[in-house]
Amino acid sequence: MGIGIRFITFSFVYFLVISAFATKSPNYYCDRALSQWYSSQPRLPINEIGYQDLSNKEDLGILVFGDTAGNDQFPHAGKYQRKLARAIKRWLREQPMDLVLRMGDNFYEPARKNRPNKIPELDEKVFEQREHQVYSFMDEFNLPNWIAVGNHDDDERRWKNGLASQILHTQQDNYWKLPATHYGVPGLPDWLGIYFLHSTPLAKSRTSAIEYVEEQLKSANEYFKNKTGIKILVSHHPLVRPNLKEASIPLSKNYFKEIELLQTFMMQEGVRLILSGHVHGQSHLSSANFEQIIQGAGGGDTFKLEKNYTPSANPTISEEVASTHVHTNMYGFAVLRISKSQGIHVEFYKLKDKEKSKSLSLFYEVYFSLQELVAPGT
Repeated sequence: MGIGIRFITFSFVYFLVISAFATKSPNYYCDRALSQWYSSQPRLPINEIGYQDLSNKEDLGILVFGDTAGNDQFPHAGKYQRKLARAIKRWLREQPMDLVLRMGDNFYEPARKNRPNKIPELDEKVFEQREHQVYSFMDEFNLPNWIAVGNHDDDERRWKNGLASQILHTQQDNYWKLPATHYGVPGLPDWLGIYFLHSTPLAKSRTSAIEYVEEQLKSANEYFKNKTGIKILVSHHPLVRPNLKEASIPLSKNYFKEIELLQTFMMQEGVRLILSGHVHGQSHLSSANFEQIIQGAGGGDTFKLEKNYTPSANPTISEEVASTHVHTNMYGFAVLRISKSQGIHVEFYKLKDKEKSKSLSLFYEVYFSLQELVAPGT
């Protein structure tokens, strides 16, 4: 067989193998299949999942944290995830909140040393060990947890049926609220809108899911039409991040079009605040067009600061230039005290000593006025 025939035969077989794999696992290999696969995930009707009616409130308290799952004590919840959860429970007894926003990466797959030969299934046993045993106290405070999808949640190579399982679990739980891959938080007053994006397609360097991104932005536009004041996006991946080596994500021109779409959408809708996770720490960054809050210190291994660390900013899924006001790798959470007439007061809390102390400390505050948050004409 000649070299040319061999090459053609090899190419054809390679194409068949890749095509077959893309059909089973479209996450990384086929752009259109990726969009279709994401869009085919369960989408629960909001009126069937139950939620609080906060529409008449003029002040809201919101607890924000993310990247909760640690692997150090698999299959059980991680040491620092449980430690921070206990601190949050004590804090809530003194500081009542209205709802919780979680930034995604809710379940990390087993570490390599604990990984079974086959892909594990995200079943009720996993929920019980790694979620309910840690956060069931949310029901005690009647606190709905509105939850984002992270890159560890939507990859079929990490969890079998992991994304669908998390969405459908919303039907079985009081506090767990993940009705779809992307959605608007219901029951809020008309002066406040919070929309959860599914950001993984915006942060994968080898794929593009333009149809799915357009679907999300169209849905977000419909949601924000009924909102007259403060508009917030929740995106697991931040648009800008602190200058940390471990937080870097390779950029690719394959998905710059999606980023341009998102940034245009934010400008048109008047979105001035983005809440994210992914970077395992707590940060506040500012760009010319928006404020970025990162809360990724909920229990996973936090990123170590390099020696002689100086706050600065590099792009994550955007080339936007930003300045870093604060970053810490200490476990903790943020509180948003949102006022219809005043704006948003943000507080950052951390565990004083992640090994010994059970107490929290308030270490950073920032205030965003209505003039900064609400664009004219929106």
